[in-house]
Amino acid sequence: MNNIILSEIYNQLEKSNNIIVIPEDLFINLTKEQAIEISAYYNHSVLIKLPEKEIEFYEWLKENAPEIWDDLWLDEINQPYIVSITHLPKLIYKENKGFLICDLLKNDNYYFSPKMMVDEEAKIVV
Repeated sequence: MNNIILSEIYNQLEKSNNIIVIPEDLFINLTKEQAIEISAYYNHSVLIKLPEKEIEFYEWLKENAPEIWDDLWLDEINQPYIVSITHLPKLIYKENKGFLICDLLKNDNYYFSPKMMVDEEAKIVV
């Protein structure tokens, strides 16, 4: 694994309360294999802030569908856009479409369309 990436994460962890902000260039250059290795190494004990492009989308969602944003992020205990490092492989720009909206508690989860389902397995679900 790239020691620079681990060093960056470790340095941030020493300064923070188990919440790290991964620099945008790491999201751009990180491979899925590296992300899997990092998330496995830190397991559930570390939280990360979503990358900027994800935050931009969720800010748009906050304006255009506040009930969905509230369902996802409104929490008196946790700040928005902070997720487990186990989600890191899903946030790699080169290989994914973004942090999926799921697990809505107060709203129906009808925000997926057949166009978003790109592989054969997903088409069966649709």
